[in-house]
Amino acid sequence: MRFSCKCYLQLAEELISCCKSPDLSTEAYFRSSISRSYYGLFLIARQVMESEGSIRSTGSGAHQQVQDHFLYSDDNNYRLVGTVLQDLRRLRNNADYNLNCIFTRRQAELAHQRAKDKFEYLSGLLSE
Repeated sequence: MRFSCKCYLQLAEELISCCKSPDLSTEAYFRSSISRSYYGLFLIARQVMESEGSIRSTGSGAHQQVQDHFLYSDDNNYRLVGTVLQDLRRLRNNADYNLNCIFTRRQAELAHQRAKDKFEYLSGLLSE
């Protein structure tokens, strides 16, 4: 059975909701939620590309290829997906690697909602 990338979005939501009171580890949950939100969207976007027969690279180059596929499409809905992928990828990189940035519940919630909205759109394309 194939892993469902929707599980990443569910985990992102759980990471946000489990932080009831602020403490020193709270920000780690928000950073992890942002990362999982990005990967949930990235993976379904890659699945859409595969279903279209688009060539995909492996490794770190796949992230740019998937983002560009949507960002530079003639289809407005695809371009919106590309914009969200671009924004979330930048946010995810900061959340994962930049220890000088502070991440809040609001940022994690917004990242999750944006990923979820585009995930639902792409899921609809796969079920057609």
